[in-house]
Amino acid sequence: LVVHVGGQQRVQHPGRGHRLARTCGSHQLEGGGGHRPRLGAHRVGVIFGTSTSGVSDAEEALRHQRQHGGLPPSFAYAQLEFGGGAGFIADYFGVTGPTYAISTACSSGARALATARSLLELGVCEAVIAGATDTLCNLTIFGFSALQAISDEITNPCSANRKGLSLGEAAAPVSYTHLRAHET
Repeated sequence: LVVHVGGQQRVQHPGRGHRLARTCGSHQLEGGGGHRPRLGAHRVGVIFGTSTSGVSDAEEALRHQRQHGGLPPSFAYAQLEFGGGAGFIADYFGVTGPTYAISTACSSGARALATARSLLELGVCEAVIAGATDTLCNLTIFGFSALQAISDEITNPCSANRKGLSLGEAAAPVSYTHLRAHET
């Protein structure tokens, strides 16, 4: 993938979580990128929550290293950074406002949305692309398995008959704007 940032090409090897966020939210995120010409790239922020970031990419790279004696050519240490997903989305849409990740375990996505609201209310940004992405990885599977929290049945949330949780991976990006941004 080639991303153009500040008129310069920058080649990136996005991690699985980054690709998931881009794929799941491309339609919605076009709104965030679409705010850039009207508001200015510096007035659009990106806040993303994650608890696993690039852990699945690291696990895959380490498997490759054990089998082949080296890391795969597509691997980049930047994939492992918790802020990498937020930076990837900002670069992809060419926005330069405040960009960072929040990692507070299961509440990461909700915290990112609350932070986006604060940035809008404080006038720091006129639009914010916010959300969360997490990929399924052994760290998560083994962790919840050790807690004996994984269900051996189909998930049944909010039920008295619930027997644990089912794990998966997802991304949920949204684009928020302040009402002022729509005034003429």
